Amino acid sequence: MELSGNDSSQSSTQLSIEQEFIINKTLLTHESDRNRVDCKILLQAMENVMLYACNSNNTVDVHTIDSIENFATKETLEHAIYKLSRAILWECHNTIDMHARTIVLLEMVGNYRWDAKVVLILTAFAISYGEFRLILEVYSHNALAASLAVLKNLCWRNSEALRPQFKAMEMLIKEMVELAKCVVRFEGLPLQLVLHDDRACTLMAGAKNANTTVNAAWGLSSLALRLSRLCSCLRMQVDAYQEQTEQELYKKLMILLKDQTKVDNQELLHLFFSLNDDLPLKDSSSQEKVGISTLKHKVVMLLVSKPDLLPIEQTLLLLQQTHEHPDNKNIEQDYKIMWVPISASETWTLEEHVSFDYLSNSLPWLSIRQPWLLNSAVVRMIRQEWKFEERPLLVVLEPSGSVSNYNAIDMVLIWGPKAFPFSDSRAKELWEEENWNLKLMLGGTDHFLTKTVEGGQNICICGSGNQDWINEFDSRIKKLKNAGLQLHMIYVGSRNSVESMRTTLADINKDSSFTPIKVQFFWLRH
Repeated sequence: MELSGNDSSQSSTQLSIEQEFIINKTLLTHESDRNRVDCKILLQAMENVMLYACNSNNTVDVHTIDSIENFATKETLEHAIYKLSRAILWECHNTIDMHARTIVLLEMVGNYRWDAKVVLILTAFAISYGEFRLILEVYSHNALAASLAVLKNLCWRNSEALRPQFKAMEMLIKEMVELAKCVVRFEGLPLQLVLHDDRACTLMAGAKNANTTVNAAWGLSSLALRLSRLCSCLRMQVDAYQEQTEQELYKKLMILLKDQTKVDNQELLHLFFSLNDDLPLKDSSSQEKVGISTLKHKVVMLLVSKPDLLPIEQTLLLLQQTHEHPDNKNIEQDYKIMWVPISASETWTLEEHVSFDYLSNSLPWLSIRQPWLLNSAVVRMIRQEWKFEERPLLVVLEPSGSVSNYNAIDMVLIWGPKAFPFSDSRAKELWEEENWNLKLMLGGTDHFLTKTVEGGQNICICGSGNQDWINEFDSRIKKLKNAGLQLHMIYVGSRNSVESMRTTLADINKDSSFTPIKVQFFWLRH
């Protein structure tokens, strides 16, 4: 890989003395990886600004800085970016050389990971450049913008004369963003999976020097071309390394899932969710970040679904049969439900982010704190091995980490806590024990009716989508009750009741605890 960006044949393993000096000086600015940033979201927000600055006709998703996490640092993200932005503007007017300017910026982000350094510095530049382009675009017909232009000494007589520079800058910005994406991708790879790969060492050296090149990008057109060549080489190496690490991760996951000698679930869950984050989970009830150690020695139920979860009725029934079921208190310390939302595409949409934020803060389960950062090998394994497509799955892991049920949703909806530990063998036992009676049909959907059945009272459950028939049947039942027959009638409509039947349903059940939502629960269980 060419680190210098020129056409020489010098390889990345044969660096010049000057290049070695630049790399070593750059590495000396790095103090620790203590401070981490949610780089993917910040990168997307920064890219939005860059796209708008280059072309105001672009349509992009918008993320607020509030949704971007800044870990293990007392400095707010806004303050860090503001300092960098001021420094960039100051250094632009300084006479020191390009590399010295870059070192000044790198020293300001010495405690951040390398991907965060690149993204933070580019974000600071994007804010200054975006502000400049915004003022330029509207100053001629906006008094506030014109006044700001005067104060910032940005007055120009002919903005058309700047068009060639803007075109060149757009080319450069595109390459800067692409190179930043490569660095973010590289830092996000599970490096510990491939510890003895020479390509990894080469790539790391290239990434560090690429950071210097990115932040010295003021040669516009010529530098954009050089950066493009560098980005192309780096992207190929990142692609190759990502493919290798994903294959290795996929292989290790499959070995662990089939390993019957595991003592607990920690190694498996670490590979699934905690490769790049020590606290990958979120407890919605306390809003605390949670590590996978909280799942040790427990039955873990992975609720895999799209980011919008399940249909509302199915979600409510699942809540009722687990969290709200009176028998749940006897086993709630022995198992955990964890929501694992997976997008239909590689990139999460704004709607999916909004849906996830709302639901993960509302549901009484654990959830993946940043599901968009799930390794693609993990997502591929869930799709290929567990057959996840559109319908949600409730995959059950024993305390040892072995899969005991690939989809326990139906048995949880039918039996609730009675189904614990929710394994295939337990489902078989339950069906062998059950009698086909009203108690099984009602399950836990209505505890009052269940008690009524247990008390020996007569209950008639009827259903139909034929309005005339149900009216006639209801009339005859009323006559029998008036004649002294002790009978409790429940009307459940049909599986796909139309709107017109719901009024009848509510009418007939008005003296019953069997509400319309419980009727929907009834059909979900059958």
